[in-house]
Amino acid sequence: MLPPAHFAIGAAIGATVRPRWLAPPLALASHYLLDSIPHFEQLRVLAGAFDVNARLLMALWYGPWVIAGGAMLGWMIWRAMGSACWGWWVFVCSCGVLGVLPDLICVILPASHPLNLIHEAMHTQSDWGFSLHRWLVCEGEFFDTRQIATSPVAHAGFLAEIGLEIALFWAGWQIVARSGSRIDVSTRQDVCAGQDDGCVE
Repeated sequence: MLPPAHFAIGAAIGATVRPRWLAPPLALASHYLLDSIPHFEQLRVLAGAFDVNARLLMALWYGPWVIAGGAMLGWMIWRAMGSACWGWWVFVCSCGVLGVLPDLICVILPASHPLNLIHEAMHTQSDWGFSLHRWLVCEGEFFDTRQIATSPVAHAGFLAEIGLEIALFWAGWQIVARSGSRIDVSTRQDVCAGQDDGCVE
């Protein structure tokens, strides 16, 4: 899945998991779990199927996600700057970064590095759009990818994948927002004094 979804789920784990020391490794592990779920990635193949410029399709797909991820990160920084429990926000944001870390490692380290090989091994190789078309329309036989452009079954699969990723991102953001509001309310009521479910000093 894309970095914003990984970041949102990692941050949500940081905001809710107790004991707190367990949150960072779970945020990191969430990346591999999410990548094992079929998700929308076949942009170049779709560009050929729909006879659309690949760069244009990638811009239409990645552009809104860059804006959404930047908006969440900016919102968290803004909340941290106005919070007496800013350490809690830093911790939650750090867990979000851990949720994205395997993708960052892919960029920094060569593909042959063991960490990237593990990432690739756990990454799903299937796609709901292509799989549904193959098994429901083509009865398990291989097919010309250009058929995807006119396949309602494949379109439904792609929309389900896109909807799932949007839902995960939005749910993660909402969990962080609600948890942060509770932390800030506790701070204003002077009960945030380094308690296990309060500030991170």
